Amino acid sequence: MIAAGLLIEAGERQRAGRPQKLYRVASERFFVQAELRKGTVGAQLSKMLRVALEHEDQSTGELFYFDGNRWRVEKAYDPLASVEDRQHDLWAFIRLSATQRRELATEMEALLEKYTSNQSLTAPRSLVRFASVSLPPEFD
Repeated sequence: MIAAGLLIEAGERQRAGRPQKLYRVASERFFVQAELRKGTVGAQLSKMLRVALEHEDQSTGELFYFDGNRWRVEKAYDPLASVEDRQHDLWAFIRLSATQRRELATEMEALLEKYTSNQSLTAPRSLVRFASVSLPPEFD
């Protein structure tokens, strides 16, 4: 990420053994060309997301079901599992027009803004990811 110009070394923190380097983002906004992303940031970010989504996940499996209108996928947990041990992950295969997809994207951005602007600095960090992807025809 340093080589890509995304991070800047911001100092060091002394720890037992060798010092730990501290980094900060180089900017609040970035543009990474797709051909550069394939071998660097995209692959690494995908790996980090995969690890984060699977990290200490206490689910017993995934529940796939048709709710009468559309297929849904939800994580299944032991009823005694605490809220902190649950990964809140909801999926649905739905048909959206271009207008509906834009509306959904706007609503996702508003939710993300709501929670990033009202963060508790003492709460544990969470990975929050919203996504909407058009599927190729073979998924019909």
